[in-house]
Amino acid sequence: MRGKMMFLAGAAAGFVFGTRAGREKYDQMMTAARKAMDNPTVHETTGQIQAQATKLLDQGKETISHSKIADKVRHRDGKGDVALDDEMHDQKMSANSF
Repeated sequence: MRGKMMFLAGAAAGFVFGTRAGREKYDQMMTAARKAMDNPTVHETTGQIQAQATKLLDQGKETISHSKIADKVRHRDGKGDVALDDEMHDQKMSANSF
C-alpha cells in the first residue's frame, strides 16, 4: 500500500512539474508563431501564394472545361451546361496534362 501511495505521489508531482514546463514551452512557441505571423514579409508572401493558387485553380478549371471529360459529362447529363463550350471538342489529354 505504501508503494502505491509513493507511486501516485510521484506521478502527481511529475504531472504538475511537467504541466508547468509544458505550458512555458507552449507559450514560447505561441509567441514565436505570433511574431512570424505579424512579420510583413510573411503577409506579402502569403498574398503572393494565394494569388498564384487562385490563378492555377482558374487555369485548371479552364483546362477541364475544354476537355474530353467535360464533353462526356455534358452529354451524359443532357443539360448542355453553358459554362462548358465546345470550342476545343477534339482536344486530347494525356496523363501528364495536369
